[in-house]
Amino acid sequence: QKGPNSRWSARPRAAMEVEQDNRRSGGGGPDRAAQMQAQFEALVAQGAAAMAAEHGYIRSDPVTGVQLSPADEATLHRLLLERLYAKRLRDFDVADALRAQLRDAGVSVNDAESTYSIRPRTSGQPNHHGYTRV
Repeated sequence: QKGPNSRWSARPRAAMEVEQDNRRSGGGGPDRAAQMQAQFEALVAQGAAAMAAEHGYIRSDPVTGVQLSPADEATLHRLLLERLYAKRLRDFDVADALRAQLRDAGVSVNDAESTYSIRPRTSGQPNHHGYTRV
């Protein structure tokens, strides 16, 4: 469901699809990973609201006016949820890759406050001040 105007590029392997084994200290091993995989899939099937309730992050920038399509909103909540589950499984490489993907899509995540914000897209054109945003 990624269209030409979508914020989301091809994403890395889902956190829940990563080979789960005992390499992760404290990760809980394959049984916990399988249990979390089932829970993750159930939440995804329930939709964006269920995923948002589970990951607990709240949008902190309602003033920006950035509106997401329903598909992009579902993708945003799925990535936040995947990242949370990767952290719970102590798979920090996957969690960091998901954070980078969110950042590349214009989403800033503040873990300390459990918030996220969405930057408006820029065209790379100079703004009314003559500066180009990077």
